Amino acid sequence: MNKAAIKTEKLRKKGFDLVFVAGCEYTIFSKGALPGEALNERISWMITNGGAAPHGQEKSPAMQEASKRLNKILAKICDGVRSHSNRLMTCSS
Repeated sequence: MNKAAIKTEKLRKKGFDLVFVAGCEYTIFSKGALPGEALNERISWMITNGGAAPHGQEKSPAMQEASKRLNKILAKICDGVRSHSNRLMTCSS
């Protein structure tokens, strides 16, 4: 993410109006935010532990813990991006 932020800032200095977007690419496609070695394992984990029955609309305890981990990771990503640019930034999925 830091490399992308550096490149984004270089483009902004050339006159491009940009918003840095950090999103699901990290959450799902990278190891660490969610359990699982491979993409299909992480997706399966989300389906099993997400808002599906028997949890209803509530997050399962496992998903609540994963959300806490993810929030810490995203905060570090945001700090890293902001260290290279003061421009707009958002997280999406």
